[in-house]
Amino acid sequence: MTLEPPENNPPIKSGDRALVRTLLEALSALRRRIESDDPLVLDLACESFLHPVSLRLSLCDWLETIKKEQLYSLLATARAPRRPLPVLTLAPGNLPILASECLILGLLAGVRHTLALSTRATGLAKALEKELVARIPSLSDRLELVVWRHLTNDQRHRILSRSARVVVYGTADTVDWIARQAPPHAVLVPHGPGLAVAYLDPALLTPDELSVALAGLARDVALYDQRGCRSPHILFLQGSDQQLDQVRDLLVSVHLPAIQSALPRGPSYVEETSAMFLDRLTSRSLGEVYCGDRFCLTVERSARIARPSPLGRTLRLIGFRHPSELAGLLQSTTIPVTLIGTFPEAFSPLDPGGPQPEISLLGQLGMPVFNRLHDGRHRLDEYRG
Repeated sequence: MTLEPPENNPPIKSGDRALVRTLLEALSALRRRIESDDPLVLDLACESFLHPVSLRLSLCDWLETIKKEQLYSLLATARAPRRPLPVLTLAPGNLPILASECLILGLLAGVRHTLALSTRATGLAKALEKELVARIPSLSDRLELVVWRHLTNDQRHRILSRSARVVVYGTADTVDWIARQAPPHAVLVPHGPGLAVAYLDPALLTPDELSVALAGLARDVALYDQRGCRSPHILFLQGSDQQLDQVRDLLVSVHLPAIQSALPRGPSYVEETSAMFLDRLTSRSLGEVYCGDRFCLTVERSARIARPSPLGRTLRLIGFRHPSELAGLLQSTTIPVTLIGTFPEAFSPLDPGGPQPEISLLGQLGMPVFNRLHDGRHRLDEYRG
């Protein structure tokens, strides 16, 4: 979903235009480093456990989506006047780009920003900060990057106590812990876990359309080795057993191996390896397991509970016959479904009176345009008072 500036929005100020221009220059310089033989990419790949080839391609795709129009559109999403509020953001560590996105949002909002990084995602945000401070030296007075795990409890308490807003990304446990630690005067902006899934009805697609959809699905699973909250865990397939077998064969024989060649998978975290091993044992008792070169597809033909798959390019294929079954499957997940990828981009609301997941085309789940509206994240309201 692309944000459009609201009607009667005031024109972009000259100071904001200069800021956007400088930000784009810094991002352009960062891209030149990523595309060259600069050791930055290898350092980023090492800390994030991603393959350097896949990481370079993914970062260049991400940078390509950050354009002047997107940044102006984001500036238009702030309803309150700019105030230099002290804001703390606890950035997630599952993807290298997310901390940098938080940095950009805080910069556009004009806040005094403490950005707390994960040990798995420090390098990209620090590299962007260096490029920005070189162009705007005064930025160092209102932008502070710290590694949360390296701070003492007293340091964390001091940062929290001075913050007017606390933006936190993470698991439900992380969000709950920060909610207990945040001072009473602080506004808490939580971004907890969400689950992305895919849905297809092969009867509605031509063979070419089915191939495009499955290729897009494979890319969404492979991007950042499935560690993003937009990475699909499950493909819900409406149709017969014959259609399920057809899709299974195409994924196992064609599309998942092809994406491994284009976007090689990096090493797994220890906890990911353990989760994948245990999931395969469980999946064999519930259905079928098909493992290839660094990917795994599990098939369940009559599932009553939709289980999220472990990370590391593991996809679950769940078949069902009647549309009414899908709502129950979506509601059976332990994590709320916040995104549904499909092809074509058309999907009837499951419950018109309830919250609706974002709907997106397969192939665009993991890498939509930068100014997407996802979980309220790409707005400036949460950074401004």
